[in-house]
Amino acid sequence: MAWFGRKESVDPEKIQRGIALVPQLEGPGFVLRATSAPAGFKSRSLATVAEIRFELGAGWFHRDDLQRFFDRKNSIAESWNGSDTELFLCMVSGVAKGSMADKALSAQAGLPAGSAVLLRPANDGLEIVLLLDSAQLERISVWLQALPKI
Repeated sequence: MAWFGRKESVDPEKIQRGIALVPQLEGPGFVLRATSAPAGFKSRSLATVAEIRFELGAGWFHRDDLQRFFDRKNSIAESWNGSDTELFLCMVSGVAKGSMADKALSAQAGLPAGSAVLLRPANDGLEIVLLLDSAQLERISVWLQALPKI
C-alpha cells in the first residue's frame, strides 16, 4: 500500500522550458509573464504562477487560482504566498455586499459589469490599482490556457 509514497516530481528544467515558450502578455498598465515559484511541503516542488507587473508593484497568482477565476468558479482570486504585493483580482459584479472589495468598488462609480479590478491593501481598506475590461480579460484567459500545468 503506497498511500504515503512520494509522487514523482517534475524536472525543474522541463518546467522552465515549458514556461519559456509562453510569451509575456502586455496590456494597458500591466505586463503578465509566466514563471515558477517554490510550492508544496518545505518548498521542494515548483508551481506555475502568473506574475503581473503594474506601475505600483508586482504580484503572483497561482495558475490554478486564476483558472478558477476565469472559469467563473470564483469571483475573486488572491495573490499567492511569497508574492511581492498582496493583490486581489475580482469581478466588478461578483463581490459580496459590504465587503472591503465592495467598498473599494463603490468609491469608483460607473465600472462596467463585465470588467474586473486588481485591488491591493491600502490604509483604509483596498484600493483599485488596475481596471481590466472584458476584452483584456479575454486576452488574459487565452494566454492562461498556454501556461503549462504543474
